[in-house]
This record gives sequence, C-alpha cells and structure tokens, in this order.
Amino acid sequence: MFDGFSAQDFDAYLPEKWGSNMFTLPRRKVKEKLNFIGKRLFEDFKAYGLSLTMHLSDDHPSLWNKKKVDTQWLFFSRDEEARKKLAEIIDTERTLADTLTDPTPLYRHAFLGVSVNQDHIEVGLRLHHDAWVDRKNLTALLNDDASRVQFDEIRGNLPADFEIGAVGSDSVSLRDLNSEQVIEMVSGFEKDKGWLFCGFILKRDAAVELGAGIVDRIVEHFTSLIAVYRFMAWAPSNDAISVDSIVARRKQEIKVTQEQHDRERVEREERRREEEEERVRLRSEVEERTRDDQAWRERERAFRRTQAHKAATVPRETTPAAAEVKARVVESPQDPKPEKTDRPAERKTRGEKPGKREAKPPREPDPVSTPASKVSAERKAEIQVGDGVIVTKGFLKGQFGIVQNVEEKGDLRVVFGSLTARVSLQDVEGRGPSPEKSAQKSKRR
Repeated sequence: MFDGFSAQDFDAYLPEKWGSNMFTLPRRKVKEKLNFIGKRLFEDFKAYGLSLTMHLSDDHPSLWNKKKVDTQWLFFSRDEEARKKLAEIIDTERTLADTLTDPTPLYRHAFLGVSVNQDHIEVGLRLHHDAWVDRKNLTALLNDDASRVQFDEIRGNLPADFEIGAVGSDSVSLRDLNSEQVIEMVSGFEKDKGWLFCGFILKRDAAVELGAGIVDRIVEHFTSLIAVYRFMAWAPSNDAISVDSIVARRKQEIKVTQEQHDRERVEREERRREEEEERVRLRSEVEERTRDDQAWRERERAFRRTQAHKAATVPRETTPAAAEVKARVVESPQDPKPEKTDRPAERKTRGEKPGKREAKPPREPDPVSTPASKVSAERKAEIQVGDGVIVTKGFLKGQFGIVQNVEEKGDLRVVFGSLTARVSLQDVEGRGPSPEKSAQKSKRR
C-alpha cells in the first residue's frame, strides 16, 4: 500500500550516503514507490496512445551512476521499435566513451520522468543536448510560424506552476513567456550543452505533507506534459528536420570516410611493399659485394700459396752458385773410397760363411762448398722472390731468410727455416739470389 514519501526517503540521498552500499535498502524502498507511480502512469500513457518504455535507475552505486546515487529516477522514453528507427544517427554526435558510460536513453532521447533527491521531487519533461534529434526538431518547430502558434496554445493550457529553463540556472513560468523568449531560452540551452527542463518541482516538506495524495498530483501534471512531449519529440508524423535526409547524408559521409580509409590503407600497403623491396635490393647488393670480396681473398691466398711453393721448390741448378759447383764436381770428381770387405777370419768368428755378406754401397761424396758468387750492389738492392735477405731491425735482427713473396704495399714475406714472417722492406738488407746453403734450408723446410 502506497502511503507517500517520508523524510527518511529524502535523507537516503544525502551527500555522505551517495557512494555507500550501506544505504541501498532505504533507497530501494524509494525505488519501489517510484515503481508504483510508474505503473499508474504507464496505464494513462496507453490510454493517450503513447508507446513509451518505463525505466528505473539503480539504487546502489554502479558504473551507470558513476558510483554515486544522488538521485532516484523513474522515466519514460521511446519504446524499442522507435529507438531502432533512430539508431543509425542517434549516437553520431556522441563519443564512444560517453555511450559506454551511460547506455540508457536518458541522454539520447527526450523523456518524461519523476526524480527524488535530498531536497525535492521533480516531475516534468527533460531534454539533454546529446538528444540532438529531438533538440533540432524542437528548434525547427519553434522557428516555424504555424508550429509556434500551436505551441502557444499548448502553453496556455499548462498549470500555473509549470516552469521552464536550463538545469542549474533559474527557471521561469512557462505561461509567462512569449514564443520569442522560449526560442531564446532554447538557443541558450544549445550553447550550454546541458539539460532543458519543463515541469514542476515539489519540495520535500510539501511532498511529505501530501502523503498518498502525491500520486494524483503527479498523474495530473503528467497529463498536461503529454501535449508538450508530443509537440517537441521527433516522430515520423512529427518530422521537422527530415530525418530521412539526415540518414542518407550520414550514410554518404560514412561511405566517403570508408573510401578514404581504404585509400589510406592501400597507400600504406604500397609504401610498405616499396620499403620491403628496397630492403631486399640493398641486402642483395651487400651479399654480392661480400661474395666478391670473399672470391678476391680466395684468389689472393691461392696466388700467394703458388708463389711460396715456387720459391720453396726452385732447383739448385737454377742458381749461379749451384751451377758453378756442379760444373766443378763434373770436371774433377773425387775418387770414391775403396769398398771394404770383411776378412774371412772375422766372418768365421761371427759364424758367417765366407762370400755370403753383401758389399756396402759406395758412400756419396760430400758436396763441395764453394764460395758464393759475387752479386752487384744494384742486384742486392732489387729484392725479388727467391733472394736472400738479412734482417737489420726488429726481433729477427741478424736472421737470414729467403723472400717468399713481395706484397703490393712493399712488405716482404720471408721464410726463416720453419718460420714465415712479414718484414718491412726497410728492415732488410738484400743478398741477391739465395746461396746453396739457403736453398738447402728452404728445401728441408
């Protein structure tokens, strides 16, 4: 049984209780009372041919009320079928974040409602700036002469306590305004981007005194607001802004935007493809240069190995000193030592039979060492592969070696027995073609 609103009902919405769940129960009682009033109003709307949907706000802190319950709402807005007709354009001027924060039709459609807070009960019609279809429809109607005359007739039949104004600012009696003043007030509301309110406000003390009779008072004022709602709210039969053309224009804008996005996407893909081709080309060039450098190094190493092998395998006869020694050996050969034979007594002592021991091969004569032939100073200064050199500086100072390779920078690769080292041309002294002894050392190496 509805017995009206009490002081405790209003106290449930004091600022210190907004974000607390401890006061959900008293707020829920207020919500149940608003639900009772809403069912009564819903029957009246059906009788007047209005197809509206009833909504009740949360009685506990939630995402939709931004974690604070400062007001309890009962409101009526377009039904589901009517909202679907405007779904294509209704949110075009509203950001995604705003839509997610408040998915209810509270901000997107004009609505009739009853609200309760700590100070008063508000009964009336509300229009938010984001409900731009209804807002533009109202502005277009007020700027039309015939529609403005119709609105003046509606205003004349409203109760005297009806007010109009932007929420948060002073309201004035709707019956005391002329059409030009109403248009000016609506224009100011559009600039402020807030709420426009039309209805009456009942203070908490007056509401408590009315008790259960407050239901009849609310129903009476809602009946007067139905005419105002029908005048301003957009409908296919009340279309002052040509929503069909807005929808077509919006579809065209979406198409143009989509085509632009497609062009940008194709351009981005083309740029990425060109950049990838450029990277592949540069990588191929680097790899080709690397292969060429590697091949050049392989050829250089092969050439150096060939030169070193040639220097290490030069026949002794090719040098002037070796040829001279060979000639002398041929002209005056040394007599070989007579072959020694075992005496019979010695063979008998060893238990061998006479005539069974083979004779040893004759010993080869030692090579005749001959002094190196004289080499001119010019020839010594002109160091070539196969020449002998004496190191004059560095840790190899005083060492004799044979030139294995003469490099482009002027450095020499010199063989010192089993050691091969790179020596600067300024750090050696040439000895001309290597003598026999040096050639033998090189050959042993």
